[in-house]
Amino acid sequence: MKQGRLYHWILTGILSGICILPAKAQIVGSDVFLQGLFVEVGINQCAAYGSEGGAPAGYHPTESGLGFVADWESDGWDTGTPDYCGDYFVPGSPVEGWQVQVGTDVWTNTDQFCSPDEIPGDITSYEFADGVYTAVWEGDIASENLAITQTTRLPEDKLYFTTEITFCNEGATDLVDVYYNRNVDPDNDQPWSGSFTTVNTIVSQPIEDSVCDALVTSEGQTYGCFLGLGARDYRARVSWGNFSTTAGTPQNVYEGTGGYSSSGTNTNDIANSIAFYIPLIEAGECEIITFAYVLSIDDLEEALDATTAFDLSVNSEVVSSGDTAYYCNPLDSMHLEILGGEDYIWEWSPSTYLDVDTGHIVNFVSPVTQTLIANGVGLCGEVTLEVTLLVDTTVAISDAGDDEPICIGSETTLNGDGGPLDDLYLWVPATGLSDPNIANPVASPTTTTTYTLITTNQYGCPAVDDVTITVNPLPDVDAGPDQEFC
Repeated sequence: MKQGRLYHWILTGILSGICILPAKAQIVGSDVFLQGLFVEVGINQCAAYGSEGGAPAGYHPTESGLGFVADWESDGWDTGTPDYCGDYFVPGSPVEGWQVQVGTDVWTNTDQFCSPDEIPGDITSYEFADGVYTAVWEGDIASENLAITQTTRLPEDKLYFTTEITFCNEGATDLVDVYYNRNVDPDNDQPWSGSFTTVNTIVSQPIEDSVCDALVTSEGQTYGCFLGLGARDYRARVSWGNFSTTAGTPQNVYEGTGGYSSSGTNTNDIANSIAFYIPLIEAGECEIITFAYVLSIDDLEEALDATTAFDLSVNSEVVSSGDTAYYCNPLDSMHLEILGGEDYIWEWSPSTYLDVDTGHIVNFVSPVTQTLIANGVGLCGEVTLEVTLLVDTTVAISDAGDDEPICIGSETTLNGDGGPLDDLYLWVPATGLSDPNIANPVASPTTTTTYTLITTNQYGCPAVDDVTITVNPLPDVDAGPDQEFC
């Protein structure tokens, strides 16, 4: 999937009229934890699965730290044989990680304790919305001007989770021959049976014009705990073989060479991997790939479907299907693009306020709020997207107060008013202000300064007002010569 590079600075979001709501942070140290009804996941600071620290109370780790575990029969975490499956890779020598290859150069982040950790980055957010837990990691390969965002999504009541990787080329030169690899050594039954051995099978590889699925599975020999790793993407390939993430390159995994096999079954303590090949990431553009870890064979089809999900761009801000985008000026044109949707045939409805009703790019102009639906058909199946475009008809308020003179060296208090959302303030410039983000900062400029107050309403729509503080010099005072009196 392809998209333009996005910059989510708060002021840019406000002035573009798209409301971006901050995620609620629920991060423990350098790790983040996701807990659904049937699956629990730990993610560490290098975006590998497997927390360095212990899981919070109420989770079900079997080792020190949490990779992922599953109540595979959905019958309760203390019922069944075994009670639940996993931890799927933390026992013994934990192996779960990823690599990026550009040309012949390879960078690796892997394992529970991030060794090696060659792509710097951090967990940046955690949220729960619309029945889905989401965690985001952001990093970059500076030498390639390649920004990387990993978004993990765990549906609350499912037995799978997806990992979306966004590559953005922030340089002036195209990147060619880009590979991505995800590697795991499955130990599905080990905490319960003591055995590290799994039955590893290549179920499917993409075949041009007929098959999109790349899927490798592993099953424990004692209890049959199941793990699938796959994607519904013609750019993906799966393999089994080797052990550590650093045993080969993403290109080896993709081609099934260097100790990796791309077909058949092998019963052993070996790794399963998925790799993607992106021939070109143009300068200033992005590409998106998505894969799934599946912890129940019954959820395979739904999980693979989830890897084909598309995001939308609304005036260059990314929204997911089902989200609402807000814009501030009725009858302004809204530019919508289905990211990576070039190879699908799309139909939009209703078409009343659209310039066209087909294609992956449309423009919307409407005086009223509207929910748009886009139905797409492509090689890898059918997709339906939905987005609500909410037209803000309220009036944003900004009152910076009255102009005021002061003497140099003195100060005054600005009197800003932003209406009902009086906690959303931005004074520009910040020079001479005690705090540019409150309604009433103390101003002590040394030269005459015009301050601009930007306030927002509940949809993030801005209003602007100015106030000028005139700085006057101190007067020259002459009391005359000294006098003497008898």
